[in-house]
Amino acid sequence: MEAISEKEPSDQRASEENKKIPHHNPTSSDETSIIKYEGWEKYSFQYNDSHPLINTFGVKIISFFGQLINKLGQLLSIIWLIYWFIYVLIITQTDTLGMKIHFAYIGLMIIIILIGNYLLNEVEYYKDTMCKFCGREYACREFKKPEIKEISTPDSFNITCTSFWKCKYCGHEDLRPEKRNLRAYKGKMNSKQRKDPCKKCGKEKAYQEFRRPDIKESYSSITCTITTTTYYKCKYCGSIYIEVEEKMETIED
Repeated sequence: MEAISEKEPSDQRASEENKKIPHHNPTSSDETSIIKYEGWEKYSFQYNDSHPLINTFGVKIISFFGQLINKLGQLLSIIWLIYWFIYVLIITQTDTLGMKIHFAYIGLMIIIILIGNYLLNEVEYYKDTMCKFCGREYACREFKKPEIKEISTPDSFNITCTSFWKCKYCGHEDLRPEKRNLRAYKGKMNSKQRKDPCKKCGKEKAYQEFRRPDIKESYSSITCTITTTTYYKCKYCGSIYIEVEEKMETIED
């Protein structure tokens, strides 16, 4: 958890290991706060022009089978949940054969899901790296880090991402809006007062929320980092106190 006062500049909250994202710092309940910062490149690995599946069968066929296998994996997941429910409630846990079938089914389900995701990732990589200007395949690279823009208003919280791509053959630059596994929304205000005293005037139980909190969810393959920014104001002197809390959760299908 990280809390910042009204006078503390955002760049002082940076860690030495990572470039810290600046925080919103509105001074009133109806103010719109906009911050910009650098994101991360979509492909951290070295770009590769060798993709035998797409080069052999074509992007449309690989996309079709990727979506089909992915849906099959989702269907198998639903069947597995039904099977597990029946197994726990009806079949005794001493059923060795049932347990073997259960674990074999899980292994098959995981393999199918991984294959489907691999094929869809291949298609996405193909589309991302194709130059829209000269039509060359596997030509585009991100030439600088994307720009993340957060817009916080009293009633909404939105995040946009703009990535910067450039063709290594014709030099064409392409600015693309992307989602980048980010979700932003407003939370609910808490009517309870903070127990700690005001940082400016020192009075007890002075802080009250004056603006709905901003909640940002950043997804990776298996985890989700949830950042909650809560806005407090002293009811006596009017000073602003901003609390930023981060927690990481494991994504469960």
